[in-house]
Parts: sequence; C-alpha cells; structure tokens
Amino acid sequence: GYEVVNGKYLKRERDHATTIGYDDMNELFWTPEGIRNIKFEDKTLLMDVPMAERWGRMKDVSWNKSFFKTYKERRTMWHFMTNFSRVWVMHVAVYWYYIIYMANFIYDPFFEMHDVQSTVGKTKGTIPDLPNQDAKRYTLMAAGAAMAPLICLAGTIAEMFFVPANKHTQRALWLRALLFLIILAADVAPTFWIWPNGDDPNFDWSKVDYEAIYQSKIPTKLDDPDSGEVSTWKAARAVAIVQFIYSVLFTIFLSLMPSALMFKPRKKNRNGRGLINRTFAGNFPPLKIAARSISLALWCAIFLSKYLESYFFLALSFKDPFRWLYSYRLPADQCTERFFGSNLCSNQNYITLGFMLLLDLVLFFLDTYLWYVVWNTVFSVGRSFYLGVSIWTPWRNVFSRMPKRIYAKILATADMEVKYKPKVLCSQIWNAVVISMYREHLLS
Repeated sequence: GYEVVNGKYLKRERDHATTIGYDDMNELFWTPEGIRNIKFEDKTLLMDVPMAERWGRMKDVSWNKSFFKTYKERRTMWHFMTNFSRVWVMHVAVYWYYIIYMANFIYDPFFEMHDVQSTVGKTKGTIPDLPNQDAKRYTLMAAGAAMAPLICLAGTIAEMFFVPANKHTQRALWLRALLFLIILAADVAPTFWIWPNGDDPNFDWSKVDYEAIYQSKIPTKLDDPDSGEVSTWKAARAVAIVQFIYSVLFTIFLSLMPSALMFKPRKKNRNGRGLINRTFAGNFPPLKIAARSISLALWCAIFLSKYLESYFFLALSFKDPFRWLYSYRLPADQCTERFFGSNLCSNQNYITLGFMLLLDLVLFFLDTYLWYVVWNTVFSVGRSFYLGVSIWTPWRNVFSRMPKRIYAKILATADMEVKYKPKVLCSQIWNAVVISMYREHLLS
C-alpha cells in the first residue's frame, strides 16, 4: 500500500476497483462458500483442516489469496445504464411510440389528406378514400421500441465490469444478455418483411412522387387489385399489430421488473448467497396494504399525468417542426463548404432535427420530475390532514416545542418526584435517543 518517493513513504493511490475494502472482507464471512475460500500459502483450504485445529492455523492463513472483490467500484458513467435501465426504458421507448405515431408523414405519402381541415387535393371538411398504412405505422413503432431490450442489453454488458468474473455471476449475466438479444431480434425481424409489403395494394402507387413534400392528387383506387398482393398486405398488417402488442408488453415488463430478478425461477435459492439476499442484503420490510396502495396510486398518478401531458404538449406540438425539417431538401449545388463540400450543409436539416429531438427527449425526462413534485405535494398534504398535522407549522416551531412535548407526554406523571429541572430531564431523554441511534448504526 505504500511506495518510496524522495526517501519518504507515501500511500500508493489505487483505484477502488482493485482495492480489497471493508465490504469485501465482511462479505467473505457471509456465506459458507466464502469461508471455504480461506486458504494457506500452499493453496490448501482452512476447511480441510480438522475442526479442532482450525483456530490454531488461523495465523497461517494467506489473506491476500483468500479475499476477493465482490463488487468493483469503478468511476464511470456506465452506472447510468446499469442502475437506471428501467428509467431509460420507460422514457425512451414511450417517447418513440409518441413520435412515430404522430409523424405519419414518414410512412404515409398522403398524410396531409387525412386532416379534415386540409385543402390539399380535396375540399375542406372531407376525407377521401385513402390507402391504409397501418402495417407500416405499427411495425415502425414496434421496431423502435426494440430500444427497450437494447437498453437492458447495454446495462447487462456494463454490469459485467462491476461484478467479479467468476463462473456464477458471468453465467447469469451472459444468459440474461442472450435472452435480451432474442427479445430484440424477435421485435425487429418482422419489420424487414412487413415494410416492403406494407403499402395498400388496393391503390395505384405508380404516380406517387416520393420526393414531394406532400401529394397534391388523391390516389386512384384499383377496380381489380391483385388478390395475392392483397392477401400478403393483410397478413403484413396482422403481423404488424401482433409485433406492436409484443413490443408494448415487453416494454411494460422491462420497465417494471428489476434486472436482478429477470428470467429467474420463483423458487427460493437455498445456497449461502440466496440466504443472504433473503435475510440481509435484500430483506426489505413489507409495506402494509394501505401504504402499498398509496405508493402505487402516487406513481400511477405521476406517470398517467406525465404520459398524457407529454403527448399533447411535447410530442404533438413537435409534429410540424419535425415534418418540415424532415421534408426539407436543399440542393447540393447551392451549398458548399471547404472541408466537407456539400455533405454538411445539405444535411443541415437532419442535424438540426437530431438536436431538437434530443432536447425534446430531455424535456420528456424533466416532465416526470415535474409531475413527481406536483403529485408528491398533493399526497403529502393529504397525508398531513389524515394524520392531523398542520401543513402550515414551520419546522422551527416543531423542534422548539419538542422539549415541552417530551416533558408533557413522557415525564409529567402524577406520581413523579421532581428532582431535576424539566430541561435536564428532556436533554437526558434526547441523549438516550441519539446514543441508541449510534448503536443501531443509524448515525455515524
């Protein structure tokens, strides 16, 4: 741990990921598997020594070979992906649903004619018979929601840099990564078949100008469309709907289920590690039915308000800027630059659109915190009234009145012999509370 610098011993700076810390020493004795890892210099195990001789041989234990890292405390931004993957999923995937559902101009050339108020190619207040593009809409929404298993896959790969590379942990992580890959492939693969077969074959697509910002003529409906193409299109639409439902279900699953509990059997793990998780590391006090109901109601109110408000005021309001930036075309001969030629300037609309989408996604995240503050305040006020506590009482008054309340509620009894002043008695009780918190490691 020390090195000689200029004739002086200085503590060698080592990263936490390579230093055996207090937690690693503590966890060695948590499980029988850890105790079996205690070994001597010749790599023989302490547990192989007869029980009566083990205490005497403790002085010969090679602790450098016995201790091992149980968790690598790396300083990296990958913690955002590993520890908050569910937060990313419930925001990024839902934002993709909103944007693709709203941006129908990506997959429907006749999007302008679906608007009742539009006069492009039709009279105002009417909607002509137009091609059904639901197959492309649903498959594009579902394929984008594949970011949910992709985010979880990235979090699983990042987790491999934090846990020790032993057989148990690496096998569990690689199995989880493989299952995420299967979910991802099942979500994306149908799109490659649906997209080429997603255009409605009941209409004539030969006169559609895909370079135009919008179509000015109503498409011609065919009197005798090809029956094979119609059957393929109907099958593509049905598969797209199933693909979308599949993506929604897995998005919900990956948003609610912690990664450590994914794809694990419900039976209790009877080894030492499972015993620790049940009795110590993962032993959380269960909430009562009323408290659990209030907690669920709080988070349901937060996300319901957030998703409704974000659709109308973030996604829907972004439709027109998205549409015009996506459709804008700048001729390459009108834009040149010294180093990149026309590549940078001609794609300026996509660069701007990317930055605007990123900003909109950041606001989508911040909107959750806004509604958390709003609904947390509402529930806190309701809880205060339920407990009979005034929400207008300053904390200063609460603490200043505490000695009087301790004396009135605890000390002032009919058979009490007054030997000390009330302030002395209250201070003794308060000191006893603080000392007990120190003993229970609630204060340090």
